[in-house]
Amino acid sequence: FMSPESCQATDASEPVSQASDIYSFGCLAFFTLTGKLPVDGATSIEILWKQIHETPPKVSPLASFPVDAALEELIGQCLEKSPEARPPSMANVLSRLQ
Repeated sequence: FMSPESCQATDASEPVSQASDIYSFGCLAFFTLTGKLPVDGATSIEILWKQIHETPPKVSPLASFPVDAALEELIGQCLEKSPEARPPSMANVLSRLQ
């Protein structure tokens, strides 16, 4: 559930922002609803590459039940590759979930 920016970190002293946690939450929500990882591969290198470069699939085609469009949109935003494109805070995510 590492964020793309965590996968690319070159300096361990660089702090990872809360945007990374929001990405991880999106991964967890995706897995909870689908039973599948949003990014998967045969090797850890392949997974890291996909984590950085590939857009995860939509939730609803993989879920065995209907998924609300607003929830699917939120999860998609949490899984954005760019930290700036993700929701601004977990408080924002929580308010949207409520």
